[in-house]
Amino acid sequence: MSSARTYGRNYSSRGDMVVRRLQKLEETTGYPVVQYNAQRICGPPREWNQPAPTNGSEIFISKLPRWLIEDELFKIFSRVGIIYQIRLMMNFTDFNRGFCFITYKTPEQAKMAVEQLNNYPIRPNRHIRVSKSVDNRRLFIGNIMKEKTKEEIKEALECHVDELNDVIVYPPHWTNGQAQNRGYAFAEFATHRDAAIARKLLSSGVKLWIHSPSMVSVDWANPLPEVDPQFMATVKSLYIRNLPYEITKEQLQLCLVEYVHLSNIIKVQKINNYAFIHFQHRNTAEMALSMLNGLTLWGRQIEATWFRPRMCSKENWLNHEPDNFCKSVPRKMRHRLQMLRNGAPPTHLSTADTLSLSSL
Repeated sequence: MSSARTYGRNYSSRGDMVVRRLQKLEETTGYPVVQYNAQRICGPPREWNQPAPTNGSEIFISKLPRWLIEDELFKIFSRVGIIYQIRLMMNFTDFNRGFCFITYKTPEQAKMAVEQLNNYPIRPNRHIRVSKSVDNRRLFIGNIMKEKTKEEIKEALECHVDELNDVIVYPPHWTNGQAQNRGYAFAEFATHRDAAIARKLLSSGVKLWIHSPSMVSVDWANPLPEVDPQFMATVKSLYIRNLPYEITKEQLQLCLVEYVHLSNIIKVQKINNYAFIHFQHRNTAEMALSMLNGLTLWGRQIEATWFRPRMCSKENWLNHEPDNFCKSVPRKMRHRLQMLRNGAPPTHLSTADTLSLSSL
């Protein structure tokens, strides 16, 4: 006998059954359940007094039975770790849309959930699909006036959106009068939901300044590929960006000597406005990272981060269909995915697609 029929016999309506089960879930776990537009949100728990989980703590679950609700999800996924929140996508008939998002306390617990619960048999002959969520919290903002500084852009954006954590601005390729940026910026938000709300608000037609010649253009930024934390803990190379184009490799090496002994550096690669610095030991690289990140050199504030392996590059990611692709990515990436699904090999790109990839 199907679950739908069983529910119909035990309760006067399926709606009553759902209400009672959700009330019981809330009473026994302390996770409040609220309906917000087209999603039902369970959690965080009332006694939660810690910061929200960091990026990478959310998983995406698909192929759910349409009549399944939160209490069953909670029972299954709480075995792996501490659940922060469940977001079940709903339709107008009060059935779920076949997918949901679950946020764990830590990224490590989310990783365990993917490893242990992917292809979990939630019903006879019915297996769910579990993958890491594309927790994109970054927006691309175009049509920015080039003479505006990072602080001015952030102040203008905060007049229209909330929960803005940071604004990333890149200096112009070449010194060009009063230009302070390249005509665009990246806005980073506290959560994916905050970024989605901001995207909707800014897409309605917003001028950041009264004298702006045009309204800003908004889209999802390219999400950063995730790298195994255990692998990143072994990296001994740094990626340095926002360097002047005219600075040579030799000039950069002379500058680095003031902060790191030259004998600790294996190799320096300077390319355009960024560089790679390879160290002999991890602890030396860690020390250099703390000193170089945010340092002002040649009149520019440079950014230093850990070097990511080539397999995590944007070009490589575009050539492989991920199992957790969603709409929270730029249109050109969705177009590239469609090409892959249609059977086009990575090397067979149209002129327009090649230009899109080269601009990343």
